[in-house]
Amino acid sequence: MITVLMDYDGTLHDHDAVITRSIHGILDQPGHQPYHTWRYRIHRDIIHTQHLDRHDDMPFHAQLPFQHLQTPHHHPTAQKLVQKFHEADQTDKETPIYFPVAIPTLDTLKEAGITLRLSTGRNAEEKPKPSPTTKRKKHRGGSHIGT
Repeated sequence: MITVLMDYDGTLHDHDAVITRSIHGILDQPGHQPYHTWRYRIHRDIIHTQHLDRHDDMPFHAQLPFQHLQTPHHHPTAQKLVQKFHEADQTDKETPIYFPVAIPTLDTLKEAGITLRLSTGRNAEEKPKPSPTTKRKKHRGGSHIGT
């Protein structure tokens, strides 16, 4: 038996686009700029190397963009960042936008008898599981699964 380990967020579906849209305008920047800072400069460069014990501590994460931008901490904006990330995660969980090649690739793996294991982060046990009643919706010229 062959087993394939595959990432879920950002590999099978467009997690980044959901978050980018959600935080657009916060910190007076287009969504991709604070998201890039959040993901790479804060989450990976700081949290993963210096504060792994606070990996899921979103209020702590929300303090760090201000340090990175060398601006005074603004609590309402930090709270809004946390809220927007939470809302984006919820939206992404309920209606993920699968990349056009995701479903055909999964179908091919299934037809070949290959077992698929998903590697994912927060709330892994709650990630969506396609069912026979799942509907496909159009996105980027392809399809995605939605409930």
